[in-house]
Amino acid sequence: MVAAALALLLGLNLNGGALADAGFEAFEQGDYGAAYQAWKTAAERGQKNAQFYLGYLYDSGQGVAEDNAEAATWYRKAAVQGQNDARFNLAAMYVNGDGVNKDYVLAYMLFDLAADRDETALDELNDLMRYMTPLQVARGNRLARLARRGDMATLLSQAEEAAFAGDKSTTSASWNIWSERDQVEMAQRSLVQLGYDPGPVDGAMGGRTKAAIKDFQEKNGLEVDGLVSEALLEALYVAFDERLKAEEIPYGQGLLWRIEKDGVTPSHLFGTFHTNDPDVLDLPRVLTRAFFRADAVALEVEIYSKASYNALGASAVDTLVIDDGRTLRQIVGRDLYSDVVAGLTPYGVPEQALQQIKPWGVYHLLTATAHDPRSAHGSGLFLDLWLGQKAVHHGKPLIGLETVEEQRAIFAGLSEQDQVDLLDSAIAYSSEGGITLEELKKLYLAGDLTALFRRSYEPSRRLGPKAMLAVIERMLDNRNAVMVERMQPLLADGNAFIAVGAAHLPGKAGILQMLVDQGYTVTRVH
Repeated sequence: MVAAALALLLGLNLNGGALADAGFEAFEQGDYGAAYQAWKTAAERGQKNAQFYLGYLYDSGQGVAEDNAEAATWYRKAAVQGQNDARFNLAAMYVNGDGVNKDYVLAYMLFDLAADRDETALDELNDLMRYMTPLQVARGNRLARLARRGDMATLLSQAEEAAFAGDKSTTSASWNIWSERDQVEMAQRSLVQLGYDPGPVDGAMGGRTKAAIKDFQEKNGLEVDGLVSEALLEALYVAFDERLKAEEIPYGQGLLWRIEKDGVTPSHLFGTFHTNDPDVLDLPRVLTRAFFRADAVALEVEIYSKASYNALGASAVDTLVIDDGRTLRQIVGRDLYSDVVAGLTPYGVPEQALQQIKPWGVYHLLTATAHDPRSAHGSGLFLDLWLGQKAVHHGKPLIGLETVEEQRAIFAGLSEQDQVDLLDSAIAYSSEGGITLEELKKLYLAGDLTALFRRSYEPSRRLGPKAMLAVIERMLDNRNAVMVERMQPLLADGNAFIAVGAAHLPGKAGILQMLVDQGYTVTRVH
């Protein structure tokens, strides 16, 4: 019980780890004074576990007078060194304003980091998000990304320097971490997303930016001062989210549709989900009946075996691989590359291979992967391949609505800078939570095409509306027009079964609306 105290009295040269262990032994036996002495010595030597334990004593008032500020000081030292319990407890202090200024953004960052090793922290993070604004969540994610690069000590110290004693407001001290230029750039980007014209997105407060801010403030009932503030950015984020939610998406519910025109046997159009998840492959009877009764089948690309699917992938290698001697890191820069590696690590992508893939290929990996390496993907054929195999097995004519070359060109034709910007946007979206396979699957099985359609362009939303619309046009709209044109002979013959990705069906430029515009009647079947 007195091992730690004796060591101190006799001047024994125990290392920090041994002192921390001795302190823990004393604590378990109820000798809080000895625990305090051992942990204090070890903590001052930089031992992270001792720093956490010392913070806990101050936090709980055991063996020492309760002092939340002192507890936060030691938790902070341990958290910077990666001590997970310290990160968790310090996050809770920022939530409640115990010994520190209340700061949901810093709490988010710390819970996010702690969740790497503790699922309880993820639960706390999800609960905290219910009280946070979209802008706070975005900033919390950005801080977590910076902290994972090794900047956590700087981030915390800057936030503490920006705070002032006794302030218990919900205003985020971490707001002051961003330079004035950063804040202006964030405002410019949001203004562009909302259709205003602030000039170049460069962080410089010029006349056009100030005029755009005033225009937004006046239209939204805010104080018209033309200045960038936390309140302004919050209003911009809320306005953009409300705009997205308010947009009407025609034909936004349903996976199987009957396509009819007078004098022709009806055909069926099915929205697929590119996965081999058993729940998705468990097709409803109404769908399998339409498929097996059809005279012909059309898919996005003609695939009917694993070999043909693998050949399709292999044929894209020449457009995916960087062929001028540079690496992905050289193209996208150190910081973005670091985030890409972190984002793809859970999926087992070898870094050596990653270095050779063009930015658009990495973007495709990030957005086509189901965003959750822990989710079950099943072991059989993915849905489109299953349909192709069944069509061939039953002797049905099978055609592809797109060629392999056309699918490769979807992103390969982007300029290199556009590819980099798109990748950066996808990384930012992923770091802000993205969407898991289970969430996507639930939306799909519910036939919620509106949500799936919006998810298809969310990774590109940080580019601003003009660039985002260009991505949608390239990913969906242009392809929809081509596919509708090529399915005409099948629809004219009647009794065809056509299957394309579900995101191609809804929307004002979606396949269903295009068919209606051409005189067809579309009716939801499932």
